[in-house]
Amino acid sequence: MAASAPLQMLTAQVERSIFPGLTHIPILRCPTAPLGTAHFPRPPAAAAAAASAAFDPPDLLDNAGSADASASMAEARVEGTLALGIAQVGTNCLVGGMYGLFSQLVRPGLQRISRRAGVFAPAVQIGGEAGAFGIAYAVTGLCKGVALRLGSIVTKIPILGSTGPVGSALQIGLASYLGNKVGELLLAEVAEEPTQPVFLANMCVMCNTPFVVGGGHTVAALSCGHACLCISDADGNSCAGCYLDQRSDCPLCRVSPVQIMHELRV
Repeated sequence: MAASAPLQMLTAQVERSIFPGLTHIPILRCPTAPLGTAHFPRPPAAAAAAASAAFDPPDLLDNAGSADASASMAEARVEGTLALGIAQVGTNCLVGGMYGLFSQLVRPGLQRISRRAGVFAPAVQIGGEAGAFGIAYAVTGLCKGVALRLGSIVTKIPILGSTGPVGSALQIGLASYLGNKVGELLLAEVAEEPTQPVFLANMCVMCNTPFVVGGGHTVAALSCGHACLCISDADGNSCAGCYLDQRSDCPLCRVSPVQIMHELRV
């Protein structure tokens, strides 16, 4: 049997390929033989291995894997950034709401302490507000799940749900207002105990009607402990109602806000 002729190693030009940048590729072919005598020997192992190594582009495969990994890392970073933004928005809302609630609940007692503190009253007020904010922040830290759920809802609202300074200010401010209103509903604001005496002024601070004991006048006792506004004057008008429609503080001690706690007949 005749010996096999060696395979021919050629290079072919690549016109189109799934591998970008591939312009030439090695090929093996049998030598030309007369008709009827051609045979198709198996390519030697060394030549086949060389051809396979030349054709297999491991760098391209590695690059494809690296691209997938980079895309996955980029997606993970984006998801992490979104999660942080949602948590921040939820925390702002929860801290603001808790602060408004706690500051409203402790305000009556804080007002009593401030009146007794004299020149240190501003420091007492600032310390009380700072304490309420600290408690709100501590409680929020224990409610991370609630903050995430709340943040996922608020972030869908334009402007209010943004993570910038404007969005943060709106979140804390609006939540504090709502928490304050909830506190007003949960606790009636009473600055003094009902058993303590009420200070009766000599006259109404609006209409100057004298308050004579035994005169049958109806006087409004405010939550701060002052009775200085008449319920109805000689013409049937309510000075207390007119005053509290325009202002929320006591006309004597300026404590704010106040409300009518009692209607006294003197």
